[in-house]
Amino acid sequence: CSSYGDVESGTNNTGGFAGGVSGSATVSNNYSIGSVISSGSDVGGFIGQIVDITNTVGNNYSAANFLSGGGNVHAFAGNVNASATMSNNYWDNDLVNDTNDAGKFEGLTTLEMENSANFTGWDFTNTWRVFSGKTPELISAPN
Repeated sequence: CSSYGDVESGTNNTGGFAGGVSGSATVSNNYSIGSVISSGSDVGGFIGQIVDITNTVGNNYSAANFLSGGGNVHAFAGNVNASATMSNNYWDNDLVNDTNDAGKFEGLTTLEMENSANFTGWDFTNTWRVFSGKTPELISAPN
């Protein structure tokens, strides 16, 4: 799935793709592009809060600018408290320079985001595609 556009909220758990995920959830092959603005805490460019997930968060990215008046504000996920397997998740580090998400998620430059070789483990044959000068999109998404 994809999310385009700006998100504005006055509450906690705000993200460009989802406010929060929990339980036995699998969040894979998704992306969000846009601004995330909230006065609450747990704000992320992709997900506001990841809690108690026992499955996978993988092959996702965020290309978002954001501001927040609260705490736990990060480029990919605002707050992570989960035993989930998290792999191959990225954010555009030129838009949001965030060293706190490093280790759980990986920041790439805008130029790196436009090159499929930088997305470890992603399927650029059946699931994803990338056009020159653009970030990846799902094959099922329109040009």
